[in-house]
Amino acid sequence: MTSYERMLAAVLGGEVDRIPATPIICSASRQVSEISYAQWATDPDLATQSLLQAQELIGFDAFITLFDLSVEAADFGQKIIYPPENTPYPDYSNIFFNDIKDYHKLESFSWKRARRMKNIIKIIENLVALKGNEIPTVGFLWGPLGVVGMLRRPNNLLTDMVRSPQEVHRALKIVTEVLCEYAVAQCRAGAILVCLDTLYASQSMISKNMWEEFEGPYIIKVADAVRKEGSIVLLHNCGDRPYFDVQIKWINPVAINFADLPDDCADDRELKQKYGNKIILIGNIDTSILNLGTPEEVKAACESKVKSLGGGGRFVLSPGCEFPPNGPLSNAQAMMDVAKNFARK
Repeated sequence: MTSYERMLAAVLGGEVDRIPATPIICSASRQVSEISYAQWATDPDLATQSLLQAQELIGFDAFITLFDLSVEAADFGQKIIYPPENTPYPDYSNIFFNDIKDYHKLESFSWKRARRMKNIIKIIENLVALKGNEIPTVGFLWGPLGVVGMLRRPNNLLTDMVRSPQEVHRALKIVTEVLCEYAVAQCRAGAILVCLDTLYASQSMISKNMWEEFEGPYIIKVADAVRKEGSIVLLHNCGDRPYFDVQIKWINPVAINFADLPDDCADDRELKQKYGNKIILIGNIDTSILNLGTPEEVKAACESKVKSLGGGGRFVLSPGCEFPPNGPLSNAQAMMDVAKNFARK
C-alpha cells in the first residue's frame, strides 16, 4: 500500500498492510534543509522543500501542516515573535485584546488577504501537487477558543469567560466564521484530512461544562464545513486528561490524536475498550522520549504502545504532539522502524 492508501484505510477503519505511523514531523523538517525556524515558518516554498526532504529521509505516512499555534492569530492582527530556532509565539507585551473593551475591534476577513493562512494553503497545494497520490496532506486549524486565547492571553481569556461571557461569545462567532472559510480552503487545496486542535477540551484548560458552552457550538461549525467539502475530520488534543466524550458528542471526529489518557479512562486497556470502536486512536508516544531518549528507548515505547492500543487495528502510531522542533531525527526513524515491523494483527 502507499502511505496515502494506508492512512486513508486506517482512519476509515479498513484493512492495512502495517501499522500506519507519523512522527508529526513539522518544524523538525527544517533540520534536513538546514534553514532557521523563522524561515520555515514564513516561507512556504522553503517549508514545502523541508517537508518533502524529511519525508524522503524518514518515510512517514502523512504530511501534517501544523506550523505553530499563532498562524490564525497573526492574521487577526496579533504581533508574533519569530525566534530563529524555536516556535513563533504571540508578543504578549503588545497583546491584541489588551482590555475587555478591545474585543469590539475584532473583525472578520477572508483568508485570501491573510499572509500566514495563505502560506499554509500554498504549502498544502504544493505538497498535494508533488506527492498527492502517494502521501496524504493533513490540514490543521487551531480551534476558536485557542485563537481567541492567542489574541487575549489564555489566563485573561479564562477570566473573561466568567466575567464577560457575551464579549467572548462575540469574538468566538467572528473567529469561527473565518475558520470555516479557512478550513474549506484547506480542503479545496487538497487536504483530504483536516485536524482541529481542541486543547481547551481538557483538564489542562477548562471544565467540561465550560468547554461545551464556549467551544462546542462553534467548532462543530468548522467540522461540518470540512465534512461538507468531502474531507475527514480529525482532532488533536495534547492536554492532560482530554474530554473524549464531549468532543465526540459535539464534533464526531473520525480520529483523535492525543497525548494523555481521557479523563474517563484509567489505562490503555480501558481506553481501547471504551473508545476503540468509536474513533481511530492516534498517539500517544511521549514527546520527551522523542526529544531526550535513545532510538532504542523510542522503539521500546512504540512497541509497547502498539501492543496496548494497536490490537485489532484502528490505531495510528504517533506522538501525542508535534515531534520536538530540535529533537534528533534518528528517533523519528526509530518510530517508523517499529511501524514497518508490525503487521496488523
